[in-house]
Amino acid sequence: MHFNTRERIGYGSAVARHLMNLVVTGIPVLCVANLSSVNLSKDRRGMHDKASGSAVIHRR
Repeated sequence: MHFNTRERIGYGSAVARHLMNLVVTGIPVLCVANLSSVNLSKDRRGMHDKASGSAVIHRR
């Protein structure tokens, strides 16, 4: 979902988010930075979410 509007992201944004996630997890320095970003931020978004402007919304 888009972080500000809470609308579903489109196909292009989803592909960009996935590719960014592959890059981040493939480079050790970025992987550590991503884990720090997730654990230290209030919204718990990784670098790939921030780059694509998305967020994962957990429903109960």
